[in-house]
Amino acid sequence: MAEEDVDWSHLGAGEYANYFLVEHDFVAFYLDCGQLGDSEQKTTTKVYSRIITTPVGARRLLDTLSKALAVYKRRFGEIRDENGIIVSGDTEENLE
Repeated sequence: MAEEDVDWSHLGAGEYANYFLVEHDFVAFYLDCGQLGDSEQKTTTKVYSRIITTPVGARRLLDTLSKALAVYKRRFGEIRDENGIIVSGDTEENLE
């Protein structure tokens, strides 16, 4: 889809997310997004948004994220967690 074919007028302010939960049934995938709580500050994880999509839409999302992560890695190097440990890129074949 060409970028000029996208209507951005309904885009909200957006929320930072570092918590994701994915569930699915036969017809849809459900992606919940939010912020992890802090156990030291005794805050709870908060879910802000739910995306519901078809299996085809989920595949498109996976492909889009995979391509974006590859570009990121080429530009900035390995992706590391807060402890400096490289976060592996498990493929769907490795998860089955």
